[in-house]
Amino acid sequence: MQYLAYKESRPRGSLGYPVELYQLTPAHPQYHMPLHWHGEFEILRLLAGRFDCTAGGERFQLQPGDILFINSGLLHTGQPTRAIYDCLVFDLNWLAPEAGVLQQLLIPMEQQRLQVKPYWPAQTDPDSGSARLSAAVNLAFEEARGQKPAYQLMVRAALCQVWGLILRDRQTRPAPASAAGSRRQLQQIKAVLSLIEEQYPQDLSLAQLAAAAGMNSRYFCRFFYRMTGHTPIDYLNDHRIEAACCLLLSSDQTITQISSACGFSDASYFIRVFKKYKGVSPRAYRLQAGAAGS
Repeated sequence: MQYLAYKESRPRGSLGYPVELYQLTPAHPQYHMPLHWHGEFEILRLLAGRFDCTAGGERFQLQPGDILFINSGLLHTGQPTRAIYDCLVFDLNWLAPEAGVLQQLLIPMEQQRLQVKPYWPAQTDPDSGSARLSAAVNLAFEEARGQKPAYQLMVRAALCQVWGLILRDRQTRPAPASAAGSRRQLQQIKAVLSLIEEQYPQDLSLAQLAAAAGMNSRYFCRFFYRMTGHTPIDYLNDHRIEAACCLLLSSDQTITQISSACGFSDASYFIRVFKKYKGVSPRAYRLQAGAAGS
């Protein structure tokens, strides 16, 4: 399963079970979380190591056992350090699909007028409200992973308990009001990230990326770096290399075929860029992953 979409618009799970679970370790091809956003809620659980995350402009340093709620629509990115972490991404409407009192409880969050308190540190007091919420979150993760009979019902029940505890204990806050300038900048960067996600296999130029943001190329480069910490071309190449990693591990395509599929017109250039980002050649990466999985 891929986890690189910047504006992830593909369906989650299945029509009746719109949930995706990702577990990421240092061996995963998309271990480092790129800047992205989506309309669904995401719950991140750190199992080991350290994870530095930014969501909606707020910075969090997660330790093992910590839980982070990433409210829908927020730009977020993360830098793991020797970490193992889980992400559960789901459609909030799935918890209360029928119009009625339950749906009314969730509408403010679905419309992004209300946010869940994002950071929940690991709990040591088993009788605290936070510990009960953490236990319900952990149950949702374990049922989603185990996929025992009726696991879909168990995941939904656990998430309903999570949201019941959040609303009962008033662990929400109004979504921050953004100034007109900030809203416009968010729309601009999201437009560029969406373009990268949709067209990275094609020949994307700096001028095209700048046009998506409605800027000239010179100002756009400064703007993009300020928003992401990367130059536009480095960011585009990073996205392409992550896509290449997935193909290297999930297909038997040749290096030349993968190079072309990920937007590199020259296989030699692709190999140089791949080494820059991954420290090894595409062939060595594939062989190492195969040896680790055997």
